[in-house]
Amino acid sequence: MPQNTIERLLAMDKLPDSASARQKLDRLKTVRERASGLTFQMCYRNDVSQTQIQQALQQQREISANKNKKDYQKPSLIYALPDSAKCENARIASDTRTAEEKKQDANQKLFDSKFGKNTEPSSRFISFKIVGVSPTTEDNLNPEQIQNSQQARNASDIINNLLKTDGIGQAIPRSLYNKLPNKADYADVFTYTPLYLFGNEDNIKRYVEFTSTKDAQKFIDEQSCTVQYDNTCQPKGRQYQATLAFSNSAAIDDMQRLVNSWLSYGMIGVMILAAIIMWTTIGRTIVDGRHKTAVFRAIGFKRIDITAIYILYTIILSTFIAICAAVIGFACAHILDNQFSLDLTAQAQYSFGGLDLAKRINLVGYDWNQLLAIITACLVTGLLSVVLPLIRNVRRSPIQDMREE
Repeated sequence: MPQNTIERLLAMDKLPDSASARQKLDRLKTVRERASGLTFQMCYRNDVSQTQIQQALQQQREISANKNKKDYQKPSLIYALPDSAKCENARIASDTRTAEEKKQDANQKLFDSKFGKNTEPSSRFISFKIVGVSPTTEDNLNPEQIQNSQQARNASDIINNLLKTDGIGQAIPRSLYNKLPNKADYADVFTYTPLYLFGNEDNIKRYVEFTSTKDAQKFIDEQSCTVQYDNTCQPKGRQYQATLAFSNSAAIDDMQRLVNSWLSYGMIGVMILAAIIMWTTIGRTIVDGRHKTAVFRAIGFKRIDITAIYILYTIILSTFIAICAAVIGFACAHILDNQFSLDLTAQAQYSFGGLDLAKRINLVGYDWNQLLAIITACLVTGLLSVVLPLIRNVRRSPIQDMREE
């Protein structure tokens, strides 16, 4: 049952719009705890009973409006409203019909019954037990308000629309319904009336669960068709009108894939920029150290020794840069996580409605393979940046470098 409906059953005040994420999560926890095992009754009326109730209300208004008119004639069959505390049918308050009118009404009733139409009013209490809390639904919205509510006004609305679900928990699996010992008592309540639209389908909804969003998208691309105005389904040969149901999980997965792709390209760009900066820095260091290199060469150091010194220096510098970048990255990530994680968790809990309250959205995750790849990339970038300046340095004549200094 929707959370806002359960809150009304529990006589709980609505949270203000300015409520914090912690207050929303605490409210959701309280609602779920108090709703567990909660039962209530609702008055069910079939269409005949509802029609009689509406007829009684209309007759009351009509009689009240014309009570001072001398020429006003009351209806021959007048219904009275039942006790508001009891789930009963409207009772007959006055019946002045002629024998012919009664015969016509009886024949009409027999005709309707023969063609499967309900003719007897039915009203009874039905007991419900809450087994779960679904997302809050908007009450008393007209079509224009519903359309306007689908348009995002701010970033929070965009996130809510992305995380929201439609219809979860509002359907009863037939396998569970068939296990009811008294399911015949609810046959008229849960009777499915198909809505026939254009197309060559039977218009009965079927829900299929795929192991991954990739498989679901592939099925839609390969098997789904679109109904045309001439009732044909295009492309030809496809038998299903397939769409994604309940949530935007496929869009979220695709967004995650795009973000990972953008981050990969961004990392490549950062590596190229870092290589240029390190090449300039290390190259300048090597150029400034030509005199020292020449002295080392003069006292017996070999080119391989000089190369090893600068490579070791580059490895130390690259490692230091990688450690600093990791520390700064972890710190920034955890700051963002602490800033937005709780709000996103509250939005997800309110949107999905069926998540474990112990679960929390974490914006920080450690992929050790990627972290190792980044550290390796830092080292490789540093080593590549030292190659050209180092080759040029070790090939120079030490005597010429000492003279220039």
